[in-house]
Parts: sequence; structure tokens; C-alpha cells
Amino acid sequence: MRTILVIEDDEDVRDNVLDLLKGEGFFALGAENGEEGLVAAQKRQPDLIVCDIMMPGMDGFEVLKNIREAPSTSAIPFIFLTARAARSDFREGMELGADDYLAKPFTAMELLNAVQTRLKKYDVQGHWYQERLGDLRNNLSRTLPHELRTPLSSILGYSQFLLEIYDSVKPEELRDMIQEVYSAGQRLERLIENYHLYAQLEMAATDPARRTSMLNLGTSHVEKVTAKVAKDVGRDVGRSEDLQVQVAAGAVRIQSIYLEKIMEELIRNAFKFSQEGMPVRVEGDLEGEHYVLTIIDRGRGMDPAYLSQVGAFVQFDRDKYEQQGLGLGLTLVRRLVELHQGILSMERTPGQGLTVRVKLPLAGA
Repeated sequence: MRTILVIEDDEDVRDNVLDLLKGEGFFALGAENGEEGLVAAQKRQPDLIVCDIMMPGMDGFEVLKNIREAPSTSAIPFIFLTARAARSDFREGMELGADDYLAKPFTAMELLNAVQTRLKKYDVQGHWYQERLGDLRNNLSRTLPHELRTPLSSILGYSQFLLEIYDSVKPEELRDMIQEVYSAGQRLERLIENYHLYAQLEMAATDPARRTSMLNLGTSHVEKVTAKVAKDVGRDVGRSEDLQVQVAAGAVRIQSIYLEKIMEELIRNAFKFSQEGMPVRVEGDLEGEHYVLTIIDRGRGMDPAYLSQVGAFVQFDRDKYEQQGLGLGLTLVRRLVELHQGILSMERTPGQGLTVRVKLPLAGA
């Protein structure tokens, strides 16, 4: 039996809604104010919450904010009951994570339809998440141990070797081994940083407050950030000579730290999947109310259809090509671009290779 919590300070309205839901076979419980409703939600973990907006003390917006911030209740479907029809009220509720609105007065059919629709959608999402969780477990168990073990083995192996022969190794050999240890450490560090950022973005997806804080800052000099990232990656992979950069001045509505991550992952992929001596071109220019960044390589390319399937710990064509990584890079790029209301697209470069475009809103647009 499905449990529905009704938070409503008007006793007559609350009783009518409870009677209607019970008559349809639901287990319905009521709360006469926001504070009582919040306690009931955390204690009973209902399948759906129906809540009035205008209440004394804690209003409906504050109830929803607390519901969405608590991990145990963050995914519960939430329907507002309101006599207020101002657009700003609807916008505020949706930004906090409301699933639906019912304007007072409403009919019994309108209420039941809204309840059934939200519960059905919740069931579909739950099934989808279970499938994704299964895929994630399989991919994680297959790729994570290898990706952690490979750089760690290099660090431990070279360190042990140096301890054994440090008093007889030649300076040039010593430098080469130290460089291998350092490179392996950098790879491990990038893996950990990407995993941490992935976790932050996953939490932001269901946390309006966290999401809002991420969107407060922008980058005033896209050209400087992009040129520096491109130069650093080119030097890091030993292919500075293959790099071509031409970016116009501009300001975008995304923090520089996230812009850097987007460009680092895309440029690193362009080098990773193209041969030494083949150019990797980075372009940037204004286009209406957006700034468009384009990365072009002449590598083996990737089917653009894969973009919709991008996910953490998912790699494409691994059965054909031996490659390193967890598949987190492109996932992070897509999440960051979508979070900032941008557009990510890719197409095959004429002849061979891949062209990736990132369209980001201009600051102030």
C-alpha cells in the first residue's frame, strides 16, 4: 500500500484530501503544519507528499527545501497545493524541486490524476535507476581496480627498485625513473579528482542550493583560460608542436575551474585518440549570446551517436582498442555543460577524426 503524506494547515481541506486518498486505497496521513510534516516525512518515508504553500511558521517552500536537502527524502515526489498563482511562486517551487502544482480549488479527479501521474513517473525512474545502478556496478568492478592498480603499480615498482639500487644508479637513469613515478602519481591524482567532481555533480543534480552556488560565478577571459589549459595539456603529453590555438576574447557564465576541466578533458582526449604529428586545433569565438569552443583532431574519431550514451565508467570500443581511463572525462564535460545551460555536440571531422563543440552562455546573457 502506497503511503501519502498531506501537509495542510486548513483542517477541512486536509481531512477531505485524506478521505479521498484513503477511499482510493492509499495509506494517507496528515500533518497540520510544516514542522510536523517534516518530522513525519523523515520518520515515515512516504511515497509522495502533498503540501500546502501558505502555512504559518514553516511554509511549503521551506518544507520542500528541507525535504530535498535530506538524502533520505530527497527523491520523494512532491505536489504543492496553492491558492497563489503568481508565476514567481511556480518558478520558486520548481527551482526547489517541486514535481507538480494543484491550484485551489481543485477537483477530486485533478488531485487523483496528479497523484497517479507522479507515482507512475517515480516507479519508472526507480526502474531506470536500478538498471543504471546495475550497469554502474558492472562497469565499476571491471574498470576501477585496473585503473587504480596500473599507476599504483608503477609508483610502487619504481620506488622499490630505487630503494634497492639507489647507490649505483646513473643520474640520467634516476631521472627517468623519477619521471615515471611522477607521471603515475599525476594520473592517479587526476583519477581521484575526476571521481570527486563526478560525486559533486551527482549531488548537485538533486540539490537546488548546491546547484545554485555552482552557477554564481563566471569567467571573464575565456581566451586566457583556454590558451593556458591547451598549452599545459600539450606540454604534459609531449605534443606541444601539434597544438594549434586560436580563441577570441569573451566572458562566459561558468566558473573558470569548471571551464578548465571541460577544456582539459576534451583536449586531452583529442591528443589521446590521435597520433603524434597530427594537429589538434582549439578554436573559440562569439556566436550570438553564446561563446563556442571547438576542438578538432585528426584521430580515429568516435561515433557521434555515442554522446547520448556517455556515462561514468563507460568506455566505447574497448574491445577494439586498448585504452586507459574510467570514461569519467566526457561524462564530466557533458554534466558541466548541461548544468550551465550549454550545448555539447560532436561530429566526424571530414576525412578522419572528431570535432567537438561546446556552446556556453555569455556572461550577462
